[in-house]
Amino acid sequence: MIPLSAIAAHVRTRFEAESVVRWFDSAIHTAIGEGLERNGDDTLDEGRSFYDLRGYAPDDFVSLRAVWSTVRSDWLVPASEAQLHPRWEEDPGDPDSFFLRGWCWLGVYPHASGSSGYLRAYLSCLAPQLTHDQAVLSDLPDDLTPALEDYALYDLQAQDGETGSALAHWGDFVGRQRGLGDFVKSRGKSSGFIGGRR
Repeated sequence: MIPLSAIAAHVRTRFEAESVVRWFDSAIHTAIGEGLERNGDDTLDEGRSFYDLRGYAPDDFVSLRAVWSTVRSDWLVPASEAQLHPRWEEDPGDPDSFFLRGWCWLGVYPHASGSSGYLRAYLSCLAPQLTHDQAVLSDLPDDLTPALEDYALYDLQAQDGETGSALAHWGDFVGRQRGLGDFVKSRGKSSGFIGGRR
């Protein structure tokens, strides 16, 4: 089991940020924690504008970060329900934007109009298991911790405005995340997020 301090040190080395002046340990720890975000899938239903996140949002759910559409093969754009026209729920099409109503209702615009596919919602959650330098993720195999490093590098590069490098690290993270999904399935569990914790 690899402790948080070792993952953070490896991120710092790969990012070539030896000094703690530019990136404090807390910022790197935050980036690693965000790499532990959960996700859940909802099948697109014709005419449906709202999807209940409670089916896969854990108790420590903090925010909805992003939504991916398999129909569009693209990210939906964050929006506000207040920005939509009064009869927006009547507009059919492939959803291209999303918003949150209350704590647990994912709204999409326009509503699906017969396309088969699903939405994958990415959720930020608390990561209490990573509260100190020697914290470890006991359910995460050591050879998959590079996925957390890739996410942290993506986050730090994006904050630095290095879009090309950030997207390269994002691609690496997504590839490793798929590998983790295969690992989780091989255990006979369907957790929906890195580490298999609930």
